[in-house]
Amino acid sequence: MATQRLFGVSTHLYHGSRLRRDHLLEIGAFGFRSVEVFATRSHFDYHSPAAVADLQQWLAEAGTELHSVHAPAGEGFSAGRWHAPLSLASADRDARVKAVGEAERALQIARQIPFKVLVTHLGVPRWMSTAAADNSRDAARRSVEELSAIAEPLGVRIALEVAPNELSRAGSLVHFVERVIDVANIGIWGGVGFNMIVLYTALRGLPAELDDAARVDGASELQIALRIKVPLIAPALVMTGIFSLIASLQVFSEPSTLQPLTDSISFTWVPLMTIYRDAFVNNDIYTAAAASVLLALGTLAVSLAVLSFLQTRGRHVMAEVTLPRRLVERGLHTTPERMTEYWRTSFVGGAQSGSIGVSGHVANGIAALFLACGQDVACVSEASVGITRLELTGTGNLHCAVTLPNLIVGTVGGGTRMPTARECLRIMRCEGAIENKRQASKFAEIAAAVALVGEISIVGAICAGEFAGSHERFGRAPAG
Repeated sequence: MATQRLFGVSTHLYHGSRLRRDHLLEIGAFGFRSVEVFATRSHFDYHSPAAVADLQQWLAEAGTELHSVHAPAGEGFSAGRWHAPLSLASADRDARVKAVGEAERALQIARQIPFKVLVTHLGVPRWMSTAAADNSRDAARRSVEELSAIAEPLGVRIALEVAPNELSRAGSLVHFVERVIDVANIGIWGGVGFNMIVLYTALRGLPAELDDAARVDGASELQIALRIKVPLIAPALVMTGIFSLIASLQVFSEPSTLQPLTDSISFTWVPLMTIYRDAFVNNDIYTAAAASVLLALGTLAVSLAVLSFLQTRGRHVMAEVTLPRRLVERGLHTTPERMTEYWRTSFVGGAQSGSIGVSGHVANGIAALFLACGQDVACVSEASVGITRLELTGTGNLHCAVTLPNLIVGTVGGGTRMPTARECLRIMRCEGAIENKRQASKFAEIAAAVALVGEISIVGAICAGEFAGSHERFGRAPAG
């Protein structure tokens, strides 16, 4: 039983003459099913819609399909010679733009006859080059980037073909592609899946009410992203950024695998390759160990510098609690639904008014605690910036939370040495240092709990209609 051949062939076989119908029929008669059209206008006029239509018909008649188009290497070819070479790597701007323009015209064939690959040469062969500037690496990079942007919407890939010049040797092409991608991006893109999971989780953890409040206030999607979401997920961004930096410094396998293919990758191309060479090629264990320590210390120093730059001077604390429905109804004389609805309305109002932080009266609780415990009362204004959140759970209970992003507290020095302040801190077991540990973090958590209790109380009183009456009954009596 005969096996059908599925190989392809290029019309470069007939490059010295105009492409004709019988050429395609001959290719099909020999069992070839894929064809590459060599796009030189003296061979195939890719500028002409009529010529493209004829090609489509000839391919159908020959039972073949267009697999690829070879980008123009010159404006014409006759008597075995190229005329007016076209170089995608020309350092002359006008010449490069002209070459890219001709390649783009060849790409447009895909709008009528779909094909998969545009084959290109970087530069021109040595015997065609008229100047060293015909084979510029930077110009070639720009041309490939421009053509890739045009080819992608057409479903066409760009192929770089080996050619007899220094730029298009096999090893040089590997190095070229590698330089276009950039070695650091190997580590960055290699970890993009992990980074996306971290950032997605951080974004999912943001309260939906922030989006609602911002949209009510007329914020655009870009403003919401830059002014609300990015600041709130800054810790996740910092973490993924540091991990990507570390991954870039750890790149080793990829350049080591590509090194045998090109002489452009040395043994010292990335830090780990240098360490590997010293340890296992030169048998210099001491130099390799020192370089490893320096690399670790450098990574640590950069990481700490980034973290210290983003830290605030206060403590970031959060307190939360879930109140059963029966407790809300019996103790606060209202319902979880009323409290969540009131909070939602207040949150939107706070956002519309441009307030920094949205809460009921966090400042009251913080100020009272600061006065009692010898804290710096001048810091109440920034320490009481808080965000309160009330949500209805799936079981009908009330979830309450408060976040204080910049709580400035201390348990040693200053006003904490006053007798009453010291006694208050002692009662809470936050005085000075206990077991050689400073108690400021514990005190900050207590402050967040005080603020949360005050938020629950005031919202419950307002929703129960008891806010004004409570002031009348428990407020201070008039003087005199």
